[in-house]
Amino acid sequence: MMAKSFLSTNLKYLLGLHSLTQTELSIKLGWGKSTISNYVNDKAKPSPDKLVVLSNYFKITVDDLIKRNLKVQGVTKTDNPQQGINDDLVKALARYERLLNELEQMKSVTEEDYERLWETVRQEAPELAKRIEEELLNEANG
Repeated sequence: MMAKSFLSTNLKYLLGLHSLTQTELSIKLGWGKSTISNYVNDKAKPSPDKLVVLSNYFKITVDDLIKRNLKVQGVTKTDNPQQGINDDLVKALARYERLLNELEQMKSVTEEDYERLWETVRQEAPELAKRIEEELLNEANG
């Protein structure tokens, strides 16, 4: 009989502990959000290399991630999960993605809707907005 894995339980706990959404974690790790969702909902098991990435990100061992119930053991927030991407930028990208999804679900999207979305990006992630505007100008100028 295979030992119980606590991966799903621990990922839910760690996300909450670090105030992260699945989308934010997927952006930080460069993975698809469905990948994280499948792990959190116990619909898929990560490969060994992805287990290492997850455990390194949260600064815990792979054994802790899959073999121990971290909540029951009283594991507390690590100093800062792996750094690299600015947390504000990650949160802004997640909000941007949510707004895009809302727009896609609407039958008719107005110019005002796109302008509101773009204004949100300008306010929440000015560096990203500037980079996108520069890329659009470069494409227009050929």
